[in-house]
Amino acid sequence: MSKRALAVQPVAEAEKKVPAVGGDAGVAEHAPIDATDSALLARVVGANVADRLLREVGDLRGVFLAADQRLLKLGLGRDRLRLLRDAAELGGRVHAPSVLGTHLRSAGGVAEFFGPRIGCLEVREFWSLALVGERMVQSVLFHSRGTETNLDVFPNSVLRDLVRAGASAVAFCTNHPWGTATPMDDEVESAVNLRHLGKLIDIEVVDFVVVAPGGHRYSVIGALQESVENAAARTGASN
Repeated sequence: MSKRALAVQPVAEAEKKVPAVGGDAGVAEHAPIDATDSALLARVVGANVADRLLREVGDLRGVFLAADQRLLKLGLGRDRLRLLRDAAELGGRVHAPSVLGTHLRSAGGVAEFFGPRIGCLEVREFWSLALVGERMVQSVLFHSRGTETNLDVFPNSVLRDLVRAGASAVAFCTNHPWGTATPMDDEVESAVNLRHLGKLIDIEVVDFVVVAPGGHRYSVIGALQESVENAAARTGASN
């Protein structure tokens, strides 16, 4: 988002006050759509903190992508941080193409959905698409957030979320803030472990995708399947 403040247009006197919802006098007036970045952010985190965040981080995009610890060090309280994350998620869901009810065809579909959401984050996150039927997206699930380099994935908790969502299959996605999508050894182990545990409860792991800045992506499950196929081909050729 541009750092340049948007021009505020004159507002008619009759439009300046917005009635409180349900007659609640404690409800704040609605922010005009053309409010500046600083004014909008201040409604979520407070004026003093908003100015500090924009000054230190640069712009709204930088604030939303910044790591939790960085924002906390800049004076943002944990409750306000949670509110900021919720606001960002709501905005993302409003403006991103809806994936619910669509059918997942390939790793490209996973990357196209999650890439714009987590591909440029400063910290690592772990998400999934819960699938039903013919790989139709039933729900989008957030599982965990880590640091720039570390991320804990708890298989039992992840699978419990999927069972509650009624999933019969799942596609996982995580991100690499450092710019390359090549999976680390622990990610490959997680993919294998989740696929094995999923089979025990009839949830098929159809993919485990890594996204990174610049639109880079890597399908761990796809690479594993290709490796198995290549090994089988070599065995067949040697016989």
